[in-house]
Amino acid sequence: MEAVIFGAVFGIIVTVISYLVKIERDLQKVRKELSDLRQQIQVKTITE
Repeated sequence: MEAVIFGAVFGIIVTVISYLVKIERDLQKVRKELSDLRQQIQVKTITE
């Protein structure tokens, strides 16, 4: 019985960690897009 509980807890932990890693990747992607946008805006204001 303890093995079943341990397995369930372990599964939940692995799921949470992989979910957090996915969120972190998405955040990095969003940050990169934001900085790219910022650079484009700066270039536009400089050229105007």
